[in-house]
Amino acid sequence: MPKYWGNGYANESSIAALDWGFKHLNTDLICAAVAPGNVASQTVLQKLHFEEKEQFDFENLPHHWFEMTTGRWFKKESEFS
Repeated sequence: MPKYWGNGYANESSIAALDWGFKHLNTDLICAAVAPGNVASQTVLQKLHFEEKEQFDFENLPHHWFEMTTGRWFKKESEFS
């Protein structure tokens, strides 16, 4: 929905999801898969300091695989508060 693009909603909701996931789900890793053409989503993940780990094919289309670890999140968390 283009009228909502560029307002920071993806960034804010991603921060909330990461924070809640690491604090309440007792997980050490949160991952994201993004199609190469989805530059906006890749930019959000990069701003949040996700690490791009690899590229892979899904349904014959290339995708990027990103990961955020608990340790990296809590080191960077204060940047987003």
